[in-house]
Amino acid sequence: MVQLMKLNGWQRLWIVVSVLLLLPTIYLSYITRPIKEPILNDWAGHIIELAVNHDPALSSYKPWEIAQDYRDIPPDQLVEKLLTKYGAKHPEFKLQVDSINNIYRSKLDQLTFSSWIHFIETLGIWIGLILLLYLIGVTISWVHQGFKNKSGAT
Repeated sequence: MVQLMKLNGWQRLWIVVSVLLLLPTIYLSYITRPIKEPILNDWAGHIIELAVNHDPALSSYKPWEIAQDYRDIPPDQLVEKLLTKYGAKHPEFKLQVDSINNIYRSKLDQLTFSSWIHFIETLGIWIGLILLLYLIGVTISWVHQGFKNKSGAT
């Protein structure tokens, strides 16, 4: 506590601003974190596109029209339903479906790691920002001291 009292005004201001900047940083990190829904939606979109391109019964449809028919189904259930419906119906495309599945399963497996990387990057941005603010404060203090010393000399 005694060491805290030895901080000058700029250092105390820097600590307050740093703590205040931490809150929006945590919020922005949370709302921009990687989540599984976009991955599952892309996965479902690829399965629909594959089905439309290779199923003669669906050739008159656009992929977005089929996706609209399934819009009320949660993404994880939609992927399972599409795989069951179109994967079983077209075993000749199993290799393509398996390739798509492997790509998106690996993306889902890496989601936790990606979230940690995102958090560390955001934390790095916060640290860089508060160090920049500290440098600005030191610079302003240095310039202020220069004016103070000149006005005292005359």
